[in-house]
Amino acid sequence: MIKFPIDYGVGELWGNHEVARECYIAMLEIYNHQQTICVEEQRAIVEPVEELEEVTFDESRPEWTTRMGTLSSQMVRQVLTTFLLGNQDVFAWSHEDMPWIDPTIIVHRLNVSPSSPPIRQKKRVFAQERDRAIAEEVQKLLDADFIREVYYLDWLANVVMVKKTNGKWRMCVNIMDLNKACPKDSYPLPQIDTLIKMEEADQEKNSFVTSQGLFCYKVMPFRLKSAGAMYQRLMNKMFAHQIGRNVQVYVDDMLVKSVREDNHLSDLQETFDTLRILSRPGEELYLYLAVSQTAVSTTLVREEDGSQRPVYFTSQTFRAAEERYPQMEKLAFALVTVARKLKPYFQAHTIIVLMNKPLRKAMSSLEAAGWMALWAVELSEFDIQYRL
Repeated sequence: MIKFPIDYGVGELWGNHEVARECYIAMLEIYNHQQTICVEEQRAIVEPVEELEEVTFDESRPEWTTRMGTLSSQMVRQVLTTFLLGNQDVFAWSHEDMPWIDPTIIVHRLNVSPSSPPIRQKKRVFAQERDRAIAEEVQKLLDADFIREVYYLDWLANVVMVKKTNGKWRMCVNIMDLNKACPKDSYPLPQIDTLIKMEEADQEKNSFVTSQGLFCYKVMPFRLKSAGAMYQRLMNKMFAHQIGRNVQVYVDDMLVKSVREDNHLSDLQETFDTLRILSRPGEELYLYLAVSQTAVSTTLVREEDGSQRPVYFTSQTFRAAEERYPQMEKLAFALVTVARKLKPYFQAHTIIVLMNKPLRKAMSSLEAAGWMALWAVELSEFDIQYRL
């Protein structure tokens, strides 16, 4: 019995085990019925809202395809198709195509608790079918340079084979023991399909045993406890200049959005350029500056196979006071403006400014105007070279 105060005295609540049991059983029956209804309703909800058409990137490789919605006009779909075909290098069709993230940008380190002793799991024996599937997967990982063979280990885990809906086998590494030894990283958890290298000293902690030998991961396995947090750090670093403006990142998806339809191609190009450029840090990029009486424009390019390919184009109209800048100050203003807008590129690469004016000398001069001196300090964090 439970007593509780009410407006006109004391209320009493009496319990009855038999009645409670009957109510519980009745509630379960209702819940199961509702679950069945929800499943049936959800099947209808997930129907596609539009038909999808397949876009083939290479007629000789029929598996290189993507899909596009058909609600947009034929002209828009044709423009998008041309754009995608012109950016094939951003897509990954196999393990070998997936880009490495340079360790100077981000690397994954394991924070193993000192109080957790290393654990070596006893080797499991698999049936022939599963063992063949393990051998095939190990060979794929070796060919892609994702793993390497190791010999003397403190940490060792078994693989787990899971049958997929298409009848093939998926190989997973049972890293539960390692995850228990690592405290959770509380960073939010989006992820992307990009390869983050493991710190070399931590690679052998990600070791697993098969009948083909002992191997460890050179890249961060997706099922590590802190993998999601590490991916989020990478995403925030790569797309800091786009998140909230024309990019949104969800748990396992990245959405490129545009306010206007005619801006969508430029938003896609900006995103593709970020994906392309940040997978090759250290590459030299070339910057062209153009200044008129009323505006400034810049073009960032990279060299590939002896030719220059545009990476990004910016332009800005001078405001009243800026129109009165001398020519050299306008050039400096153009440089500092593009450095602010394309900061991820300037941080990850050597930028070579191509021009026929002695801008570097003017900015480093002791007689430089206040704005010029301030801009020179701001630009000093980047590796910028000037060539005439």
